[in-house]
Amino acid sequence: MDLGTSRRWWDLIAKNGLSPVASTDDVVLLLRGPPAVELCSRTEARPEDSEPATFGDSLACLGYDRATAPVAPGGVVPIRTYWMRTGAVPDLQLAEIVVLGPDGAPLLRRLHFLGYTIYPPREWAEREVVRETYRLQLPRGTKPGPYRVLLRLSCVLRPGVLPTRPATGTDGFADIGGFEVAAQGSPGG
Repeated sequence: MDLGTSRRWWDLIAKNGLSPVASTDDVVLLLRGPPAVELCSRTEARPEDSEPATFGDSLACLGYDRATAPVAPGGVVPIRTYWMRTGAVPDLQLAEIVVLGPDGAPLLRRLHFLGYTIYPPREWAEREVVRETYRLQLPRGTKPGPYRVLLRLSCVLRPGVLPTRPATGTDGFADIGGFEVAAQGSPGG
């Protein structure tokens, strides 16, 4: 991974006519033909829940879309966030996603390149809205109940967590919504 990775992806995708057709966590399947899933793209849409947070001096999370349907244990939760680049982004950003269970304890933690490695924030036009959809795979034994999703950003080439505003009191994490895990045998379970 370096600052030229996204351009190399663009060349490979263009030369082979590839599009994303499936993704779970950071595994993305690219095949020839039209896209079947969205990873990260410019949008005119706005988030369903607007809880802005800024990370450092150059990135703002404008909000997120609510997960509406309960998910089954072991299922995939779409995490859709809306972003804006507000200044120069000289580095790659690593999103740390933490899911807290009904008891407030961490269920899982994922590290994910914001924008995947195909469309990172440094490639976004300043002030345009970009929507990212990350499909989070839950463990099979996930218990029913409400879960919260937290996110913080850090730099890759110059390691360090980016300061989050407003300050959250949770080690730089911003709350980006939640979801419900259904009991086995119920709708969604």
